[in-house]
Amino acid sequence: MKRLLSVVSISLALWGVLGVLPLTTAGVMAATPASQSRDQACIGIGIASGSDGCGDGGAEVNNVITSVINLLTIVIGALAVIMIIVAGARFITSGGDASKVSGAKNAIVFALVGLVVVILAQMIVHFVLTTVS
Repeated sequence: MKRLLSVVSISLALWGVLGVLPLTTAGVMAATPASQSRDQACIGIGIASGSDGCGDGGAEVNNVITSVINLLTIVIGALAVIMIIVAGARFITSGGDASKVSGAKNAIVFALVGLVVVILAQMIVHFVLTTVS
């Protein structure tokens, strides 16, 4: 009973933190003008990189965001390709078992959907960055 109570209380605490965090972030973002948000991001990057903020009109922020998104896209794309190869091997070695064949097909479909989502996310991020800058 104590274990169940502790699991429930930890779950509620995490749910509360994760549920409130987006609301507080959205409230701060709604109350903060876009130029002020950009200036705050520039100050953060200036602290991290040792440069003097964003005297370049935010190009440094765009470069950092683009680099992070490109790195994540490469990692996730590589993982999706690896999953397709593993699922293909599972499909080949299924031996005609219907459950193994369907599991391998589902894995291939989910990996392909993941690749499509990553490609679309990349396109959306680049569109937003070019529109904002």
